Amino acid sequence: MRGPFSTPITPLSGSLFHADPHTCVTVLAWCCLRGDFRMFRSDRITAIEADGMTFRPRRVALLREYVGRLAERRAEQAT
Repeated sequence: MRGPFSTPITPLSGSLFHADPHTCVTVLAWCCLRGDFRMFRSDRITAIEADGMTFRPRRVALLREYVGRLAERRAEQAT
């Protein structure tokens, strides 16, 4: 996958979501380049290549980590 500046990105996609009917589908993924969670807008993805890699055994753990981080941020904002 390539980013807005044609940077090759290798994400481990965790989830697809569509929050608003007037916006595009967003890919929640672990970005191997940055070593962190990122959100990629589907309308900005210019190319996708299937490489046969799978991260199925790690997918649930990555999603749990992301949800945990969201909960921590919300708790910090509430105080």
